[in-house]
Amino acid sequence: MHETIVAGFVRFYRRDVRRELILERFRAPFLPEPEGDTLQSWLEDIPRAIWIDGVLALSDDPSQKIVRRLFQSHLSQIPRTMLVICPIWTKRLF
Repeated sequence: MHETIVAGFVRFYRRDVRRELILERFRAPFLPEPEGDTLQSWLEDIPRAIWIDGVLALSDDPSQKIVRRLFQSHLSQIPRTMLVICPIWTKRLF
């Protein structure tokens, strides 16, 4: 079995006595380097998707970046921003 990581987004938190340390990593080898140097600038380069009875792309074309950025604010127990495989690509593959 051959596995490939298409994209990954990880956020680590560590609390110290006086401060909170945050390390954010974003890995997507197929993405060009963004204009800005913040994680948010990387995420803004990824096409969006929404959840309506499943992942729904917000455009008719497949994402050139293979993944889409799914943003949700209703469920506090899961991250607000997630990466999902573009549903248009998924339909083409299966």
